[in-house]
Amino acid sequence: ALAQWFVPRVEIAIITANRPASLQRLLSSLERAHYFGDAADVTISIEAGAASDTMDLVQSWRWRHGSKQLHPRAVRGGLISAVVESWFPSSDTSYGLLLEDDIEVSPFFYAWIKLALLSYVHTGRPPPKEEEDDDPSTRLIGISLYTPRLLEMRYPRKRIDLYSALPGSAAAAAHAPPLFLQQLPCSWGSLFFPGPWMEFHEYMQRRLHGGAPAVNIPDSAVNGWSVSWKKFMIELCHLRGYVMLYPNFFNQSSFSTNHLEKGEHVGSKISMHRHLPIDFTVPLLHKLPQLRTLWSDAAGALRPLPPLGELRVLDHFTRPTSLAELAATGHGSVSELARAAESAEMAAGGSAAAPSGRGGPDAGYLSFLRSWL
Repeated sequence: ALAQWFVPRVEIAIITANRPASLQRLLSSLERAHYFGDAADVTISIEAGAASDTMDLVQSWRWRHGSKQLHPRAVRGGLISAVVESWFPSSDTSYGLLLEDDIEVSPFFYAWIKLALLSYVHTGRPPPKEEEDDDPSTRLIGISLYTPRLLEMRYPRKRIDLYSALPGSAAAAAHAPPLFLQQLPCSWGSLFFPGPWMEFHEYMQRRLHGGAPAVNIPDSAVNGWSVSWKKFMIELCHLRGYVMLYPNFFNQSSFSTNHLEKGEHVGSKISMHRHLPIDFTVPLLHKLPQLRTLWSDAAGALRPLPPLGELRVLDHFTRPTSLAELAATGHGSVSELARAAESAEMAAGGSAAAPSGRGGPDAGYLSFLRSWL
């Protein structure tokens, strides 16, 4: 895997508006991180109407680990557009780390990302073929820096401690790397893979067409979300059986944390939920011995990360499952959506082979769904 060291490139995308103090904290944490000589280019997307303090900060900030690009938005588009448009892969070996400005990262975040990429993606082995759906790496959408403390997918929300809850994880912490796979994507510091992210872009374009049928995830609170880009990423993960790789250290120590500051979701008029810092602001991982548990056993001997197929798999609701079960559930949901889209197209007076022009889903949406079957 070390022969692949320089193949993956991490591109950092920062989304900001009117929180210059928060942005400064994030930028300072990025500066303190260890990059091992790698280049990590940064793009900062600034919402239209940002205060002069924010503009002064992004223009004066000097980044010594790669290039810096600024993308001021001309028209205010909201958080969904800001996040989705903040990054697009420059190649099939570029990976996007998405960070909103109230996030802070651990000095070891890049070490975690690089270890995971070299262990599970750029291994030096031939890449899996498209038809090899049973290869776990084809289901991996990204790498989370953050470990959740709150189950958001159901109401009422409840706190979770996956370090203690996963069978054997706490007891075996000295002997097994603290990792798991979950179908729930993370929005508080995550590295997204190029292929799934491009697929997400296309899904968003098709999904937001006026005639596209809604995606319903049984018993999920996300069905009622209206202003979250994460809603659509959750839908994609549900339909495609995708999962994200998560760290799982004691007390949810993570490679990123969310400072839960007032914005479009927290403390706004459109949010109906109380947001408590204890539920979102987790400790940053600063201790090297804790980090070493990723690649060494209790005696200090080096060891590789376990194969993806051996990691515990959780669904949206943190229930134990398998990659095969997630894929089968998603396939069934895609089949139902395709039938609903075709029925809507027929009812609108068109056909499944051509756009109706009268409010039904277009042929591109139907073809997109069918390509997953």
